[in-house]
Amino acid sequence: MSIQLIAATVQYLLFLAYVLYIVYRFGVLPSISESTYRLSTKEKGIFFIWLVLLGFLNLAQPLGIYGVVAMVGLGFTGVSVNHKQSLTRKVHTPAAFIAIGSSFSGLLMLHGFWIPLVVFLSCTSLTYLKTKEQLVWWVEIVALHLIIGSYFFL
Repeated sequence: MSIQLIAATVQYLLFLAYVLYIVYRFGVLPSISESTYRLSTKEKGIFFIWLVLLGFLNLAQPLGIYGVVAMVGLGFTGVSVNHKQSLTRKVHTPAAFIAIGSSFSGLLMLHGFWIPLVVFLSCTSLTYLKTKEQLVWWVEIVALHLIIGSYFFL
């Protein structure tokens, strides 16, 4: 089994574990980042560690500079956990967009994987029409699922 496949498997398991843990504890939230406001003070670091691990494992994927930019984006997203404060919001939201955008760009530009991006944009549009309250949650869930899931086909 290759390092790439092991990393993708660990990424997917980490993704599922954190999301299922949050849903079990709090239900579906407005965003994954919202979980940092619901977790106890001792648990807040879990979100940061989770994103840093996802980002670090991204380096095992053949995404070149796109993977590095995604890793940095995830790191800044994790560092700016108090995303409701105006200064932190200026870092948190763009960093999340950069991480997701860079990952989809790498899949498209380096591997010709256009289907995950089309599915992501379609799901985002449909979710927007259905629920605006939890839009960010579902956009993040779909994005991470498609990105990490794509790694199994590289």
